[in-house]
Order: sequence, then C-alpha cells, then structure tokens
Amino acid sequence: MQEAAQKLFDELIKDDRIFLILFLVAIGFIVWAVVVLQRRQFKMADRLEARAEEKQITNTKMASMLEKAQIELTRSQVINEKNVEINKQLVEVTKQQQKYIENEKTHRNIMLGMDEKINTVLLELAKK
Repeated sequence: MQEAAQKLFDELIKDDRIFLILFLVAIGFIVWAVVVLQRRQFKMADRLEARAEEKQITNTKMASMLEKAQIELTRSQVINEKNVEINKQLVEVTKQQQKYIENEKTHRNIMLGMDEKINTVLLELAKK
C-alpha cells in the first residue's frame, strides 16, 4: 500500500501533475474564500442598509416631533402675548376701579358734610 502511494506520488511529481493539482486546489480554495467573503459582505451591507433605514425613520419621527414642538411653542407664545395684554387691561381696569372707589369716598364725605350743614341750618331755623 505504501509502495503504491509512493509510486503514485513519484509519478505525479515526475510529470508535474502534483503542481497542477495543488494549483487547482489553491484556485478552488481561493474561489471558495471569495464566495464566503462576498456573502459576508452582502450580509453586512444588508444590515447597514437596514440600520440606515431605521435611522432615517427615527430622524423623520424626530423631525416631525420637532415641528410639532415648534408649532406648540408658537401657540404658547401667542397665548402668552394675549395673556400679557389681558393682564395689562386688568391692571388698567383695577386702577380705574380704585379711582372710582376713591371718588365715591370723596363724594360720600362731601355728602356727609353737606348733610351735617343742612341739619345744622335746619336746627338753627327751627330754633328761630
């Protein structure tokens, strides 16, 4: 058996067939390695594409949320401006009410003073 293997090996070396076989095996191995690496590269490309799509979806959602937040901020600013204007009007109304109350107190004091004078005059007329 060993002699047959040795004879086959010697024959292959003699006719340079072993180098051809090794070359073909090496070519086959290289082709196999290229195919495996190509598959891995395609899988990685698919994963990267899926991640990019997910990020794009996330970015789109974030942009939408940002737009909504901007709209809400604008609404809040408008409401705040209206509230400031309303507060100014309320302050003005409060000032007017305070003036009215002070004027009413003054008129009341005048009326009370006049009442006392009329009573005094009537008492003097009654005494005469």
